[in-house]
Amino acid sequence: MMVHTSFLATLDSRALCLLSETTHVANKTIQAYHPDTKKTIPTPARKFEMFVFDVYALLEDSLKSFGCLEAKREEEFAPVKNQEGMGDSPDTAR
Repeated sequence: MMVHTSFLATLDSRALCLLSETTHVANKTIQAYHPDTKKTIPTPARKFEMFVFDVYALLEDSLKSFGCLEAKREEEFAPVKNQEGMGDSPDTAR
């Protein structure tokens, strides 16, 4: 996705509030410190995420403000969503 920086400069407090309300909940397992054992243990958690496509709703004139590129997934797509050692991590990104 390409959004011109001038668009980002036009975001006002209402727009930022709208973006803050569009969080996505992801159930994850994280490492949490347990004071009794003094070790970290796997613990279920909820992660509140925002995605780049959440800004689409704020585009006033999509033909002038929005651009899209198409590429082969195996050549260009390498997400970094998790910590090291897991899938979609810095270790697996190119």
